[in-house]
Amino acid sequence: MLNEQLVSLVDKMEWLWMDATKVTSGFVGEYYFEEKFLKPDNLYTYSTGWYHCNLGNNDVPFVFFLGNSMTELDQEILSKIGNKRYFCQVYFNNGLHFRYHGKISQYFDQGYHFNEEDFINELGLTKLQDEIVAPEKSKNREEFNSYLKFFLNERIFNKVFLDRYFCNGFLVQYFRKVIDFDFIIKNSKNEYIIADVKFKYPIHYVFRNRHYCYFGINVAPGKLYRELSKSFKIYNFNFIKPESDTDNLVDFISKGHLQQMYYSKLNVGFIREDNIFPRYARNVNDNQTGTDYSGKKQTPYYRFPISEYTCKNLTDEKLKLPF
Repeated sequence: MLNEQLVSLVDKMEWLWMDATKVTSGFVGEYYFEEKFLKPDNLYTYSTGWYHCNLGNNDVPFVFFLGNSMTELDQEILSKIGNKRYFCQVYFNNGLHFRYHGKISQYFDQGYHFNEEDFINELGLTKLQDEIVAPEKSKNREEFNSYLKFFLNERIFNKVFLDRYFCNGFLVQYFRKVIDFDFIIKNSKNEYIIADVKFKYPIHYVFRNRHYCYFGINVAPGKLYRELSKSFKIYNFNFIKPESDTDNLVDFISKGHLQQMYYSKLNVGFIREDNIFPRYARNVNDNQTGTDYSGKKQTPYYRFPISEYTCKNLTDEKLKLPF
């Protein structure tokens, strides 16, 4: 449990070092997306800090919102997520604090207030695991330090730290199938969009002399997106990084090497059992880095053909989001 005001900057940096470096780089990508597409011209209102997870063997669905206060948009988002889920707002004040509202259908303004220990006791939570520490092979200290410098320069370091502390220091220890939403956006048409933002390159393989190319979305968020697509439009954005991974993301963007974006309104028809690869999560060997947060396993994903995506040149000054 954390007394956030008493933790030094060095301690926070070492906490972030527990993650695979690709997890840390994800915050650079989200910052880029927000600065390039969401903030200019004030075309959109949007929200961050949303998590979905499941409790216990019965997979009781929970929604958490990480933030000191909720806006009108946040209230609208909550009403669209579905009233069968349980909801809790989380904020920091000398540690984690929770405003627990029970089922969304029974939501009321104030909620029940708990500190972390009391919340665990109130819900009878059972600890499933300790915080996840990624293997050393999934980390790069030089690249990691460049991300820390970027976070400090852009004044988002504390935001990144609190996000990862809440997720790795609490959620993954007591809940299953933890999924964070990168951005939830409302456009001028009063449409609500969940934007899944990734920096990656498409997967290529050859089978029976035919070349295939696709992007992958992990099974757990894929199933959730299929369910939420009744109330939200789901868009997957993939910014293409080099396959060699020789440049870290900060250098890659600052040098102007980031040039292409593939996006697609998610076709839920591809979210089906016969489109999962690999079929089951599996451990990786010593020469590989896993695709899950721990870096220890290959996580099953749904395959979306690159033909489903539109490719745009990021050097186009008139480039806007497709909604």
